[in-house]
Amino acid sequence: MKSRHKHPPFDWASFLLLNVIALVGAWTLAATEWDEHLSIMALVALLGVWTGTALARSRFPSFVAGLFATAYGLFVVGWQLGTTLDPALTLRRKILSILGRFSVFLSVLIASEPNQDPLMFVLIMALLFWFISVYGAWSVMRKGGIWGAILPGGITIFI
Repeated sequence: MKSRHKHPPFDWASFLLLNVIALVGAWTLAATEWDEHLSIMALVALLGVWTGTALARSRFPSFVAGLFATAYGLFVVGWQLGTTLDPALTLRRKILSILGRFSVFLSVLIASEPNQDPLMFVLIMALLFWFISVYGAWSVMRKGGIWGAILPGGITIFI
């Protein structure tokens, strides 16, 4: 039985370069030292590349793969944000802390007030790096195109 999606053959060189692009972007952001927790970006970006590659090589249609990527991304980013909190906190307390801080962040945004919580910047950057990494890997591994990997990562480094 033929696969519904025609994939280009797996290209290890492209996979390794995707990992390098993701790491360079993450390390560039961490080097700014805007927040001490930006070091989590490297793992988030790498896991994004690996997830995007796995989903691209799967038989899932784009929409379903996007749902999986979103669910995995929320888990990975939440897990990594949890590592920035006090290790003495239970998993439940960490989740409640992050959700509480996020709800305060949303209310601050709605009120057009400045954000005082640096962890919310880390959250936004982690989500951004996750989706750039997943999309880059998806673009290269499913569609065989390189611009979907180069442009978003290059723009993040440039900015």
